[in-house]
Amino acid sequence: MPTKSIRQNSPGRPARPRPPAGRAGAALLAAAALWLLAAGASRADGPAAPAAPPFAPIEFLVGGVWQGDLPPSPDGQAVRLESRYSWAENHQAIRFDSTWIVAGKRHPYASGLYAWDPAKKQLAVWYTDAAGSLGAGAVFPAGQSVQEDLTVTDGSGLAEAVRARFTPAGADRCQEDLFTLKAGQWERLVTVLYHRAAVPKAAPP
Repeated sequence: MPTKSIRQNSPGRPARPRPPAGRAGAALLAAAALWLLAAGASRADGPAAPAAPPFAPIEFLVGGVWQGDLPPSPDGQAVRLESRYSWAENHQAIRFDSTWIVAGKRHPYASGLYAWDPAKKQLAVWYTDAAGSLGAGAVFPAGQSVQEDLTVTDGSGLAEAVRARFTPAGADRCQEDLFTLKAGQWERLVTVLYHRAAVPKAAPP
């Protein structure tokens, strides 16, 4: 009689659980080991200190429609820029879309997002515009303003350094100063004063 089998399965002594065999068992054991290592590291390090919200410098942009009037076009037409900022569904990015309005006609301009770059430990921004240019750079507080230092690369591969500085002026006002780098010096390109308006309601069907 196989006494070893009786002892393992008798009511007084519960049977030892056997790990699954084959690749599935190996994967399960590896996952369990990683979990135990992570749990041990967490206990050793103690609770993590709460970090400052990475989006705090730009959260004020979310909501409504930011509208700013620019100097007229060379042929005298009125020019306005509209921008909308919203949270991504996972709340790990802020998306934006900008539109030129020239003589009352809308022309999509740029779409992009802000996200935390964990490798650089830096808030970052990326966008593409209607001409196919790609802008990317760092975002950081600068006094009472928020500054973006960007590299904008056009469709031919030509890169240009651009700096944008946003300065809030109350809950629904903001000034943007845009600079380009010329001969090692930042040269102001344009200043735009924005105000925030409510999002227009969709027309009934």
